[in-house]
Amino acid sequence: MGCDVVAAAAGFASAYAQAGGPADSTPMAIFAACAAGDPRARLAVDQVCRRIAQAIGIIINLLNIEACVIGGGISAAGQVLRDGIGRHVPGLTWQPLLPAFRLLLASTGNDAGWLGAAAAARTQIGMQPGSRAP
Repeated sequence: MGCDVVAAAAGFASAYAQAGGPADSTPMAIFAACAAGDPRARLAVDQVCRRIAQAIGIIINLLNIEACVIGGGISAAGQVLRDGIGRHVPGLTWQPLLPAFRLLLASTGNDAGWLGAAAAARTQIGMQPGSRAP
């Protein structure tokens, strides 16, 4: 499995297909199947959530971050995704760093990446938040 399908939408579809689910399933269909009790979907969701938690655990351990915001289209899965990731983070993180850490879902969903890039660009060129370009 390439690194581009480990934690993205394609990662859920790949994990579900490997667990015996339909190969053409969308992530939202997989999350629905998980909620309905499909053991293949539960396994796939848990595997991908663990991969995401591994990346977050590494970042917490290296940088002592206090929050991680899950964004992108897959964040539409909501609390199921957050809880799935959150179950694995404690086992992958140095315990003294956990009390200060929060795992959040981006309120802007799939737009989080480009909104963050736009905000960073505005800051880089010296524009204040809320100001208009000349």
